[in-house]
Amino acid sequence: MLDNAIQSQTGLSWHPGASAFDTAVKPYARFARAYASYSFTAVFTGNEDQRAALGEVRYAAVPLSADGSHPALKYGAGSGSSSTGAFWGNSSNSGPSPWDGTLSDGGGTYLGGDPNDTPVWPAGYLVELTAGGTSRQATLLPVEGGAA
Repeated sequence: MLDNAIQSQTGLSWHPGASAFDTAVKPYARFARAYASYSFTAVFTGNEDQRAALGEVRYAAVPLSADGSHPALKYGAGSGSSSTGAFWGNSSNSGPSPWDGTLSDGGGTYLGGDPNDTPVWPAGYLVELTAGGTSRQATLLPVEGGAA
């Protein structure tokens, strides 16, 4: 999906400006930036005892190039993302509130280059989920219409 974001700029570092989306078609528009955004949700479908036995659950995802190459999968403390488009996070059953069985994340990254040329969109994402000491990887590819 392609949206036009109109952003007002200000010189105050603590107030970055405002954005609004304008989806009106502009055939000869010129763009200042191109971004790719993502939304990730995983839901544990087992029972409460199985969920409690998992301890820490963590995930990491990286964008895939058309040739299948990608940045290294990495994990950090808590959740985060990098300028490569990678993102990661974790949850735990230790502490005052146990894990509720969901993992979610969202964000985006600047695509770089001239946004008026065809941006280089990720061909897909490589996602790794680790639960109870067992890791599994999945490749997520877009399907026609933009749904994954």
